[in-house]
Amino acid sequence: ALCRSGQAAVAVGNVGHAFSEAVCGEANQSTTWAVCELSSFQAELPDGLGLDALIWSNFAEDHLERYLSFDDYFSAKANLLACLREGAPVVVGPDVYTRLQARGDAMGGYSLPESVGAELSPHSVFAQLPQSLNLELAYTLWQQLGLNVRDLLAVADRFALDAHRCARVGRLRGVEYWDDSKATNFHAAEAAIERMRLPVHWIGGGSAKGGDVVGFAQRIAPKLEAAYVYGAVGVVLGEALTAAGVRVVRFDRFADAVYAAAESAESAAPCAVLMSPGFASFDQFLTYSERGKSFISIVLSLMEPASLN
Repeated sequence: ALCRSGQAAVAVGNVGHAFSEAVCGEANQSTTWAVCELSSFQAELPDGLGLDALIWSNFAEDHLERYLSFDDYFSAKANLLACLREGAPVVVGPDVYTRLQARGDAMGGYSLPESVGAELSPHSVFAQLPQSLNLELAYTLWQQLGLNVRDLLAVADRFALDAHRCARVGRLRGVEYWDDSKATNFHAAEAAIERMRLPVHWIGGGSAKGGDVVGFAQRIAPKLEAAYVYGAVGVVLGEALTAAGVRVVRFDRFADAVYAAAESAESAAPCAVLMSPGFASFDQFLTYSERGKSFISIVLSLMEPASLN
């Protein structure tokens, strides 16, 4: 969207090209925007970082195997606020705003997201939750930077998400299959479950990163038809979901959970098999992308080409 507006821009950060590569390369020009994705790990050591604008989209349980408490995790992210240049606009999500208020932070320089004042194509990924919230954050910052809103919305209309972000793999005998392997924390998994319009047969598990597993299970339980849990966190997760009234089947291996979910879901169609694990992939996979590719491979092996729609 910045490039469409006539700006020079490069996307760098936590996943993909490193910021250091841009700094040391031809992209390092005084007129070039560096759009950075910054994790709490990077925010722990922010010395030398100067921000011309900031979006802090949300805050939820994650990485609590690294931090002593939820407050410590928030404080690590909040280091970025001290990196803002004078007059730099800041847009924060409602949950971030609430926690900043509770900490007693001065709120004068922070903005909450505004509703997008234009119609999007119904096919846009930003036309529905959870991506619509991300567009509202970007839209608000865009206005504060004085950029052409039409350019942002034109890009939003045709934007395609990267793989493994709540993408429908296909449909077979009344069962929709969804790959959301990117959901490595509770917040992301809950958003994907909320998005489903059919009864959900959920595949969850993997490697724990701390956090309240019981609380997570209690929040998602009313929205699940059945759960197929696996991996290192499978026992704890399965017990919590069972206690919350969900029909649970536990497996050691990811693949076994996928096959079982597919078999069971066919007898309950129409429904959705949603692989949105809520935990890291590192117990059985190198990356969430590898986990997502494994899911897609299994699902496609169950389908005849003509059945994909």
